[in-house]
Amino acid sequence: MSMHALERINSVSWPPPGDHAHLYAGAGLLLVELRGGIDLAAVPRVRPWLDSVAALPARLYVVDLRRTSFVDGTGLGMVLRFRERVTDADADFGLLCARRVHRLLRAHAAWTCSAPRPPWTKRSPGGAGDAPADRRHVGGRRRMRATSTATSSSA
Repeated sequence: MSMHALERINSVSWPPPGDHAHLYAGAGLLLVELRGGIDLAAVPRVRPWLDSVAALPARLYVVDLRRTSFVDGTGLGMVLRFRERVTDADADFGLLCARRVHRLLRAHAAWTCSAPRPPWTKRSPGGAGDAPADRRHVGGRRRMRATSTATSSSA
């Protein structure tokens, strides 16, 4: 096994999600592979498990949707909630999905919610300086969180 290989984690202390999800880990990465239909019936079993996964320490969390047969709005909301919890803990988030799912996410503007976002710089009025901020879209709302405590003087 190479040093970059992921190992499946079989023993967990949180409620198992059945065959809908598997967790793999390696080199600071946690990969959550979702399978089958991720819908209103599956979400109550998978959501508490994902919340537990978000509490595990890692630099990067990746959700793999390539083995899902169906993801409804409830399932997508669960993935976006997981992303919010992970990024609030200052970790990185990635999403793997088939091209057809990617097109659907972009068509419904959910891709902007799930895509990793680069730092965003906002100029203060009058060009008094830069105020770096991290811009995230959550559930159709924009939320700004300052990444620096520097303030600019007002004129």
